[in-house]
Amino acid sequence: RMNTYEGDLVAKIYYAKRKIVWEILQRPLKCKIETQWSDIIGIRAIMPPNREGTLEIE
Repeated sequence: RMNTYEGDLVAKIYYAKRKIVWEILQRPLKCKIETQWSDIIGIRAIMPPNREGTLEIE
């Protein structure tokens, strides 16, 4: 996947591995933050109409 903007943030959910991966794409590098499901105690999505949304993971 080609990133549209420098510093794009991509979230991937690997159900079989029980893992959420955040990738920050900065040409030509990719930084990853991996979180196991067992480390997550809460997830909340805030999506106001006609505005950018927020995903909170605790």
